[in-house]
Order: sequence, then C-alpha cells, then structure tokens
Amino acid sequence: MKQKNLWLGLLFCSIFIWTGNAFAAGPVSQRQFRQQQRIEQGVRKGSITRPELRQLNKEQRRIAALKQRARRDHRITRHEARRIDRLQDRANRHIYRYKHNQARQPRMTRHARKRHNGYPPVAPPHRHCSVGQYIGSSISGMLVQPGVSLAWNIALD
Repeated sequence: MKQKNLWLGLLFCSIFIWTGNAFAAGPVSQRQFRQQQRIEQGVRKGSITRPELRQLNKEQRRIAALKQRARRDHRITRHEARRIDRLQDRANRHIYRYKHNQARQPRMTRHARKRHNGYPPVAPPHRHCSVGQYIGSSISGMLVQPGVSLAWNIALD
C-alpha cells in the first residue's frame, strides 16, 4: 500500500512539473508566432519594406536566441522572462511603426510590368510541371507490415 501511494505521488508530481513547464513556455512562443504573422501580413500588403523586414527579422532572431539561452538550464527565471517580455514589447512597437509609416513597397504599375530591352529575361515554362497530362489518372499504393496493412487510391480529376 505504501509503495502504491509512493508511485502515485511521484506520478502526480511529475505531471505537475511537466505541465508547469509546458504552460510557462507557451505564451512566449505564441507571441513570437503572432508577431511573425503580423510581419508577413505587412509584407504581403506592401506596408513593410525590405530594409524594415531585415531589421524585424534580425530582432526576432535575437529574441529567439535569448529564449534558447534562457532554456538551456530547463528553467526560465523571472529576470529572463521579464527581459524577453520587454524585447517582445519593443518588437511589437517596431512592427506597428513599420506597418503604419508612409514607406511602401514599390507597386507593380501598368508601366512597371513592361520589359525594357529584354530585362528581366523570361524563363521558358517547365515542361515536366504541366498538370494536364495527369488529369484522369490516379495514384495508388499499398503498405504491408506484420499486423498492419494500408492501401490507398487517389484520383486526379
């Protein structure tokens, strides 16, 4: 009975420690992911220029490296978490400023699409990438292992 209680106690303690570490690392990485999405959205809309993108990516890499250093000992201290939080606050401000300043990516206008003196050169289409030759065919396969068998058939329409 005592041994059973000991094992249950160890199990609950290990689960508690494991979930605590998982929840401690969660919001920081989610925040970094959201920042990366905001940067990509700014690039797609044309509101973040290439030099601004380089600077924002450099800042994101610096934050990621700081988090890696903080996780080396498998525990992020209060001081390290506060420092990471301040850097991410600063990165948020930079993302906002770059998305809302007047600098814009050059847009493709009607005249910008014209090729001047054959520049840039036009690449020939890739023959091996044409989709038309595969329409109406199918891909099928089978995987057989001891105790497990898997078969598939994918129609390409």
